[in-house]
Amino acid sequence: MTETIADLVAAHRAGTVTPAQTVARSFQRIRDHNDPAVFISLRDEKSAIAEAEALSGKDPATLPLYGIPVAVKDNIDVAGLPTTAACPAFAYTPAHDATAVARMRAAGAIVIGKTNLDQFATGLVGVRSPYGIPNNPLRGDLIPGGSSSGSAVAVSAASEPRHSRRATRRKTSPTQADAMPSPTYPPDAPPQRGYAALPIAARRCAE
Repeated sequence: MTETIADLVAAHRAGTVTPAQTVARSFQRIRDHNDPAVFISLRDEKSAIAEAEALSGKDPATLPLYGIPVAVKDNIDVAGLPTTAACPAFAYTPAHDATAVARMRAAGAIVIGKTNLDQFATGLVGVRSPYGIPNNPLRGDLIPGGSSSGSAVAVSAASEPRHSRRATRRKTSPTQADAMPSPTYPPDAPPQRGYAALPIAARRCAE
């Protein structure tokens, strides 16, 4: 049975499972999957769980992503985690979240880590990264697809139900397709490093 974002949010709001438990399970699934090429960097698990526990002081009805673990493609800024675009020489550590990440956090999402990609997101196959090639969880003899290789594998292997990724162009790659238009940023939004389009990788189109 496929577990959707809606399923998790409903469970969190009903109290049958807590956001902290869901985040802890994501980290355990990452360990169990045991593919070091999926994530370029991971948050400290205790810190992520503490952030999830802090959601208990908020009204779940006002948080559409209440307690949802999110992985972010590593050409999108997450405060305190390196942004590499799969190029070590390009790496920097941002002080602020990208607008999309900040909005997901404001909606109750918990960032887990940064995922692998074709270097500078300029590929369709997912094998052009010095951080390794994520294994296709469905068939080991196939490429993971790209440029969001880590995104595709993290969602397919059930580490995360939701993943943010940027696209350098409108494309259809071997394992994924862009399904959302480029966002419109408000005039006072901070500068966005990287590319314009920010599709979401999820298990079902409805999400």
